[in-house]
Amino acid sequence: MDNNKFTLHNVFMHRAAWGALVALPCMVLFGFLYYIFLGDNFRLGFVMIFTALCLGTIVFIIKRSSNDVTIWFNNEYMFIQKGHGKQQKYLKDSISGFYSYDYETKTPLLKKSLIKIKFTLKDGTNIYLNDSEYRNKYDDEKGRILEKMIQTAQFELGFKKIKSAGLSNVYWYSKL
Repeated sequence: MDNNKFTLHNVFMHRAAWGALVALPCMVLFGFLYYIFLGDNFRLGFVMIFTALCLGTIVFIIKRSSNDVTIWFNNEYMFIQKGHGKQQKYLKDSISGFYSYDYETKTPLLKKSLIKIKFTLKDGTNIYLNDSEYRNKYDDEKGRILEKMIQTAQFELGFKKIKSAGLSNVYWYSKL
C-alpha cells in the first residue's frame, strides 16, 4: 500500500442517524406482518422471532450499503473512492476540519478501532465515514491503519487536535 493511500473496509458513508430511517420502516413492516399473521394475540416467542427478523433486516441493509473506501492525498486534493466507483476529490483548502476518535491514544480503555470520521467542508457539507461493524474488541491492524490515516490527514491538511467533543474520546481536528 502506498504510504499516502488508505483502504478502509465496511464503511457506511451516511450519518449514523440514517440507520433510524432504515429501522423505522422495518419495524412498521414487521409489526404489520405480525398483526396479519397473529392478530392482536401477544405471544412472546413470536414477538422475539419477529424482532430478530427485523434487526437482521436492518443489519443486512446497512451492511449492503457499506463499501470499501480508499482515501489518499496529493498536493492539492483529498481523494475518496467508494468501492470500485468513481473517485471524488476535495480541495484541501475547502476542508475546515474533521471529527474523529483519538486513534493515537495509548490508554487501553479508550483505544478504538471503529471507524467514525466526519469531514466538514467550508460549504457546510459533510463527508461521513462510519463503521458498519460494531465490535467493541480492538483490532490492532485496523487501529494502526486508522492511526496512520489520521496522522497523514493532519499532516496533509495542516490540522491539529483542537478540542474534545464531549466525553466520548472524539476530537475536533482543524487549523488553529
